[in-house]
Amino acid sequence: MPPQQTDLSSALVVNGEIVAVLATLRQNSKWAHPQTQGDSGSALIIHSFRQLRRQLFLWPDFKAVEPLLYLSPFLEAVRSLETNGPITGTALSAVYKFIHHSLFDESTPHAVEAINAIVDAVTHCRFEATDQASDEVVLLKILQVLLAALRSPVGHLLSDSSVCNIVQAAFRIGHQSGREGELLQRTSRHTLIEVNRTVFKRLAENPFSLALAKPDEDTLVSEDAQDSETLKGPYGERCLVEFARFSFSLLTIDEQKDDLGILGLALICASLETAGEHIRRYPMLLKMYQKDMFHSLAKVDASSNLAVFSYLGSIMLHLYGKLAPWFKTQIDSFMRNVLFRLADGHECTEEQREAAIESIVDLCRQPNFCREIFANFDCDLCSANLFEELVLVLTKSSKSGDYGLSSIQLLSLEGMISMIRFLAERCDANDGSVTASPPGTSVTPDKIRKLWKNHLASYSNEVTDTSAWLEDRPEHLALKHRLSVAVDHFNREPKKAIEYLESEGLFPQDRDPELIALFFRLTPGLSKRLLGEYLGESKEFNVQVMECYIRSFDLRGLDIVEALRGFLCTFLIPGEAQKISRILEVFSAHFHSYETNQALFHDESVAYVLSYSIIMLNTDLWNDQVKRKMTEEQFIRNNRGINNDKDLPLEVLQNIYKSIKDEEIKLDFEEGPQKRRWVKADTAGPPFVRLDSAVSAASLERDVFSMLCEPTIKALQSVLTLAGNEKIVSEALDGVILVARVAAHHKQPQVLDELLQLLYPFTKLRVSALEQRSVLPFGESMKARKAAMTLFSLVGRFGDYVRGGWREVVECIVMLHRLGLLPEKILEGDDLNSKTEANGLDEEGNPGMPRSDSYSIFSSFTGRFASFLSIDAETASLEAAEREEKAMERGLRCVEGCPIEEIFTDSRFLQGDSLVSLGDALVAAFTDDAEIKRYPSTTRARDIQEVGVVCLHLLLTITLRNRDRIDMLWGLVSKTIATIIKNAKEPTQLVSKAVFGLLHLCQRLLPYKEEIADELLSSLQLVLKLDVAVAEVFAERITEEVLQLVKANLAYIKSTLGWKTICALLAISASHPAAAEKGFQALETLLIGGTGNVTEENFLPCMETLTCFIQGRVGGDRTAAALELLASTGMGIVKSASQAESAEDKNFLKWVHILKMLSEVALSEEREHKHHALILLQRLLLANEVVDMAPTLIRESFETVLFPLFSDVLKDLPQQARGPHVVEYCGVVKQAISLLSRCFLMHLRGLGGLEDFEDLWFTVLNYFKECKTAAKSYDEIAEMIPEKIKNLMLVMYNLCKEGVVIKTKGETPKDFWEKSWEFVATISPDLTPDIVS
Repeated sequence: MPPQQTDLSSALVVNGEIVAVLATLRQNSKWAHPQTQGDSGSALIIHSFRQLRRQLFLWPDFKAVEPLLYLSPFLEAVRSLETNGPITGTALSAVYKFIHHSLFDESTPHAVEAINAIVDAVTHCRFEATDQASDEVVLLKILQVLLAALRSPVGHLLSDSSVCNIVQAAFRIGHQSGREGELLQRTSRHTLIEVNRTVFKRLAENPFSLALAKPDEDTLVSEDAQDSETLKGPYGERCLVEFARFSFSLLTIDEQKDDLGILGLALICASLETAGEHIRRYPMLLKMYQKDMFHSLAKVDASSNLAVFSYLGSIMLHLYGKLAPWFKTQIDSFMRNVLFRLADGHECTEEQREAAIESIVDLCRQPNFCREIFANFDCDLCSANLFEELVLVLTKSSKSGDYGLSSIQLLSLEGMISMIRFLAERCDANDGSVTASPPGTSVTPDKIRKLWKNHLASYSNEVTDTSAWLEDRPEHLALKHRLSVAVDHFNREPKKAIEYLESEGLFPQDRDPELIALFFRLTPGLSKRLLGEYLGESKEFNVQVMECYIRSFDLRGLDIVEALRGFLCTFLIPGEAQKISRILEVFSAHFHSYETNQALFHDESVAYVLSYSIIMLNTDLWNDQVKRKMTEEQFIRNNRGINNDKDLPLEVLQNIYKSIKDEEIKLDFEEGPQKRRWVKADTAGPPFVRLDSAVSAASLERDVFSMLCEPTIKALQSVLTLAGNEKIVSEALDGVILVARVAAHHKQPQVLDELLQLLYPFTKLRVSALEQRSVLPFGESMKARKAAMTLFSLVGRFGDYVRGGWREVVECIVMLHRLGLLPEKILEGDDLNSKTEANGLDEEGNPGMPRSDSYSIFSSFTGRFASFLSIDAETASLEAAEREEKAMERGLRCVEGCPIEEIFTDSRFLQGDSLVSLGDALVAAFTDDAEIKRYPSTTRARDIQEVGVVCLHLLLTITLRNRDRIDMLWGLVSKTIATIIKNAKEPTQLVSKAVFGLLHLCQRLLPYKEEIADELLSSLQLVLKLDVAVAEVFAERITEEVLQLVKANLAYIKSTLGWKTICALLAISASHPAAAEKGFQALETLLIGGTGNVTEENFLPCMETLTCFIQGRVGGDRTAAALELLASTGMGIVKSASQAESAEDKNFLKWVHILKMLSEVALSEEREHKHHALILLQRLLLANEVVDMAPTLIRESFETVLFPLFSDVLKDLPQQARGPHVVEYCGVVKQAISLLSRCFLMHLRGLGGLEDFEDLWFTVLNYFKECKTAAKSYDEIAEMIPEKIKNLMLVMYNLCKEGVVIKTKGETPKDFWEKSWEFVATISPDLTPDIVS
């Protein structure tokens, strides 16, 4: 509004308008003569204007002037029948200007009368008609003034009557004759809509009193009804009710006039948009919207006009968004009987179907819609499964048609994705917490009775504790599934349903009529015909059930027609008069039990008679076969004297007749999915419970998702199959991610697997699509690249919940590798990559063949010549190469954006089940028969090798990344590697990866998993089972890896089995020229380290391996080095051996074992090592540490080492004497003699104290005697023996003189010496006792 005028300016405004009106009057010949006088209307009008001009500038305070003083002349001009169109138009313009400039406001005296007078005058405007165009200008000004009056600052002072008159006038101006121009019609409708918004806006901004009388008429207030009360203002609920009734009445217009129906729908939408939830504050208005509006809407839902469906959808959206708690049954009825019916394509055009689906999708876009509908209907024992039906409708609509991708299909998918998006946002709001499904509880008859009674009580109670209400929903859902089975039984045979409920424990065995009645009353889906027959039976129990059934209805505040209407809509009344009578008797008694009805009816028989009469009236008025309909007078006459011989109030009977005439009581309900009628759209029911975003309902959301996910996945697949537009593809793939988010939150791995299986074909990374290894299908397809990025993104974010879907992921990775698109860093591991150069393998994984990097001159020439002859072919080839290059670039950019590497590097964060599934998928990719058969038969072997290398590498990668839980993967890994090695016939890359991957696993895992060290090491026995030809190729690197294993993990190899395996691998290298050096280094690493590295577990395996190196024929001085290593090992343990207390001591046994090994070498045929071995043997036996060894152990070493050695030397002496190497062998004999002599002398002090020393002494002498006998032809040996004996005797004699006790078997030492000299004499007669004198 412009700023208010000063008093002078206001007077000037009024004066200007007076001048304008008078000027227009004078332009008309009828008004042009100034001498016109008298009492005619024209003279009075001119006189009033002149009088006003005289007073106008005399008013000091214009705001204090009553507005009618300056408005009256203008209003008279508007009302006058003598004025023509221009005059009336000018007067209307003046009134509009006064309103526009706010010449008076609420504080102005008699402002109420003024604003109502303006409306009254304008709505009763009369003028002489001229031409249609000029007249319509005036009519347009009338509409302008009326709207301005209502919108003005004093517009709220208008009375109900005035507002109703505005509505009537606005409608009449545009629609009275039917010949109005389009501009006038449109302006009329626009004015009505704006009036509607203005009136209902006041309801939202300035709530007014509810204590307003209900109008007597069902139409707008008559213009003659402006009594003193209605003129007082301000307008209130009465006006709103009348305006709503007017809007609804437009929907009953003939179907040929859809434009009026659309106007009515537009008015309803405007009122809902403006007032919204404030309508609920006014019971009368709310009831009209609940009942009358829906009855009217039901009459236009069959219209073919698309605008009608658009408005219906908008109305539904407003009701859900703002008034859902008070419109539960209406929402149910509208969606099921209008939206779902049309969306299914029943009796409608494709455009209507699309409009219906658009309305459904608008609802799906609303936050909380899916879980509110599911909780209020599908989890309600007494409601149909509305959300389930919604999902079925969207599912059916999302299926692809015969003509490609349709808008209906896209809309249906959008609806499902919208609900999924809300669930995904709820998942984020819940911070990853998931509520487990509540444990199932047994439902007893008492509990189900309580549930049903609480449900009935909720009809009039608003739910305040949403959390408690939600807690019951899962239990209701489970119970509802069982009741649905009972419904199926009932619709076939009612008694079967009761028997089923008894068998399920829901009903007691001794039948309870109240419980059965509640089942009939509150369970949806029961056949109304069968229910009516059951209730009408004369059996005592059936009558009891019927009585309980009728008493379950709350009839408070209802008149008898409303009560009957609500009662009879729940079942189909039987046709037999006796059954009807029984039912109505009980109904009448129940209806009469309320105090309000007792005041009207004398007793229950009155209600019974009247009920029967109402049913007969209903049949008469609505049965097409009845030609002569009952009149109101006849109905009243038929019911005279029924109230204890008195008449019921006339008004009551008239209202009954009118109610039945206006709306039929439905007694013949149609059953089945094709039902068109809106059933129970206005009946009472429990409130619709709102679930705001703060309410947590995880279990409910999980159930919603379970119903929604499979149809959504199918719809996504259908859309992706047909979509070629990048935007559509992107939106569909975003939907895939949303589904995955919710599935992961609710821990549903089967859904994630389905999503991966959905995406996989669209990536074009399938085996069948890549037989030619062309990157074109992938690189040139936008859909394929986006699908691949989505697939890997999904796995990267939600891999914890992937199971079987890993197979698709692995195959995509393998195919990317085959196309050269997989980043090299994924397969470049310092620990896992096999080195083909070291392995002796070529790029194809086969034994290397020399390749030339240059072309021959002839081949180069012929190539250029062929190109010269086929220029066109070369051009095509260049184009193909350029195309391939661009496709490769696109593919590489796509793969760079995929988190492929993170899938494996971050596998340590995967849940256990997912990790195992990933391992299984990697193995299956190259071992599963079904997977193998998919490869072309011509290249299958090569393809499987290539795939196997990639998959095995990745398997080993995740195994190392998950060393803390190696037990999950080790069985799979070891079994896979074992299969590869056992079947290896050629040294391929796959075999190489298996062998060296196993070795690397052991190297890396031994320090971290000591509990499975034996299992790890024993697995290395697989390497020992390699085919000889394969092992020959890999021998050098195998030994190198074992060397690294020993160096890095010496402290972690503790078991005998482990050491046997390690040493067996090293022993094999002893015979391989290239591997021997590394193998010997590994053995040195172990044995040179001292006694700390030599344990009970590894000693014998190491000695056996060392024996292999001693006996080996490779490596030049390897045997000598091995002997030195053996002696060094012996020296390392000799100190421990010298402290042994018995011959069973482990260290002593080790020492003896080494001595025996040296003895064996000394006796071997290897001439160059005999002397070396004897020298080392002597070094060990004569070591300083050996002096401290117990005599018994020295004696044992003689028996186990020296004597056998000497015996073997003597045994071979005769044979060697005839051989070519007799001189060398004589040297060995001489070393043996010297060794035996020196050892005996060195340990004589200790040995002399032994009980069997004498036996030992004579054994030594006997060996010398045998030696002299065998070597009698060798002078050096023959001369050496007496000398050695002489030294022995001298040393023994001197020791005895020093007091060293030498134990003998004789009575005196003399006997020992005598026996000794006698024996010596048999060896050498020259040796006599004199030598010791």
